[in-house]
Amino acid sequence: MRPTDTAQTASGQHCDTLAVVTGTSRGLGAALAHQLLGPAACVIAIARQESPALAAQARGTGARLHQLTGDLSDPAQLQRLCDEMIAALPARAERMLLINNAGTVAPIVAAEALQAEAIHLASQAMQLNIVAPMALTAAFLQASTGRSQDRCVLNISSGAGRNPMAGWATYCTTKAALDMYTRVLKQEQAALGVQGARVVALAPGVVDTGMQGEIRAADPAAFPALGRFQALHADGQLSAPEHVARRILAYLARADFGQTEIDDIRNYD
Repeated sequence: MRPTDTAQTASGQHCDTLAVVTGTSRGLGAALAHQLLGPAACVIAIARQESPALAAQARGTGARLHQLTGDLSDPAQLQRLCDEMIAALPARAERMLLINNAGTVAPIVAAEALQAEAIHLASQAMQLNIVAPMALTAAFLQASTGRSQDRCVLNISSGAGRNPMAGWATYCTTKAALDMYTRVLKQEQAALGVQGARVVALAPGVVDTGMQGEIRAADPAAFPALGRFQALHADGQLSAPEHVARRILAYLARADFGQTEIDDIRNYD
């Protein structure tokens, strides 16, 4: 599908903050995009489908919104989305952000069951959870060089990448890979001095999103911790996406963002 612009296109314009956010059709990604939209910002939203709510907000506020649609788990579409993102970047911005938020928890199965259909889902998850952030980050860093003195990459990770959980072989593995990728990226960017970007892999805590619904619908035989997640929902222990998004954006604004490359938003309660 072709990209859709609302108000002014991000490309060729100057703005205070340019923010690229993935997974913006729902959940945390949607909350982040809504809160980033403002008269001094340009938002490039990447998702499988456009968000009418984001478009309506942009029209109402005069914000600059560029919605790119496609499947990040498909290699050909990922390349197209990288190209479209580069084309949509403003000529100059005071601050440029890339938030790699899109991800999937599927398949939820025991490691010994990862074959046939399950391994196909696992391959798609690896493409979405780790290959897509790597490709988008490479495109973003190359294209943003010289356009801003302050560039930040935030990879939305998970405690699952730091603590194993039965049934989540694919999810835990991809999030652990995302953490290590972030560590390597930080080392490389730090070597560039003031020209380098600041990078963090951040666990957002347990957020009340569609992913949590998928987790609660899992087969208890494949996911022994199912009861814990059902109880978190029943007891109102899940954080609202809007609340977590506010905390993440405040975290991004910290002067020390990037000093701790593997972090957890719950460290800042």
